[in-house]
Amino acid sequence: MSSNATAKIIRLILQGLSIVGGLIGAMFFFIGGRFLYSFIGDKDYPVLLIIPFFFLIGGYLIYVAYIMIRNFSSRGIKHFCIMISLALYSCLEHLFNPLIKSSSLKHFNPRSIAYFFIPLVLAIIFYKIAKKVLPKLTDVENNS
Repeated sequence: MSSNATAKIIRLILQGLSIVGGLIGAMFFFIGGRFLYSFIGDKDYPVLLIIPFFFLIGGYLIYVAYIMIRNFSSRGIKHFCIMISLALYSCLEHLFNPLIKSSSLKHFNPRSIAYFFIPLVLAIIFYKIAKKVLPKLTDVENNS
C-alpha cells in the first residue's frame, strides 16, 4: 500500500472516530436539555450547576466533529487529540476510582493523590505524542 493510501485510510478512521465523538456530544446536549427541563419543572437548584457542564462538553465534541469532517487540518487534529485525551483520562480515572475510594481520606495519603495524577499525566503524554504523530501519518503537513 502506498503512503498516500495509508494517509487516506488513517484520515477516514480519524473522521469516523470524530463522528462518534460528535454523536456523544449530541447525547450530552440532550442530557443537558433534559436536566434543564427537570429544573424548570421541579425547581431543583443543584441541577443548575450540572447543566453548563453538559452543554459545554457536548458543544465541544460537536465542534471537533464538525472541523474534522468539514476542514481536515492540523488544527482539527489538535482538537481531536484533546478529545481522545479527555476520553482516555476518563477511562483511566474510572480504573483508578476503586483505589481512590479504598484509600483513607481522613488522613493525608500520597497514594490517593497519585491515583488522581497518574491518569492525568498519562493523558497529557498521550496528547503530546498524538499531536506530533497524527499530522505526519495523515500527510496534513504536506497538504497544508
